[in-house]
Amino acid sequence: MKLNRVDQAVAAFQESVKLDDKNPETHLRLGDVYLRQNKAQEAVAAYQQAIKLRKDFADAFFNLGNAYDRLGQFKEEANAFEQVVRLNPQDADAHFNLANTYGKLNQTDDAIRAFRQVVTLKPEDADGRYFLALQYLKKGDQIKAQEQYDSLKPLRPDLAEQLSTQMTK
Repeated sequence: MKLNRVDQAVAAFQESVKLDDKNPETHLRLGDVYLRQNKAQEAVAAYQQAIKLRKDFADAFFNLGNAYDRLGQFKEEANAFEQVVRLNPQDADAHFNLANTYGKLNQTDDAIRAFRQVVTLKPEDADGRYFLALQYLKKGDQIKAQEQYDSLKPLRPDLAEQLSTQMTK
């Protein structure tokens, strides 16, 4: 039986875990290859083990959030990204993922708060501005959506045009 590279990586990391099951980095990498194989449940278990070994392991929480997203477990996903934000408050990507997750949970105010943090940390983040504007529209706040449109237009005219279409619905 011939193994592909990802299968080989899984086998190698499984062996590494057997040799040193106290290394959180090894569990993180095992979770990563499981996620590449679309084995999200196995990835969750590996990330949880990494976190158990190192409670402040932001990368493991981040990837755990992505694994929960694949499983459609949005509350757990939000919890994971909340931990990343707590550990790394300057991580704009974590705020972005958290905001998107809040959006999936229809927690509009929380999504707005998280997207505002994204554009505070990265003012030129066009996607952050676009999705923040969509959340404002969802809440019925046309004025704040327009403010994001005005900021978005010089950054990404194509995205601003999409937003304009949403604003006129």
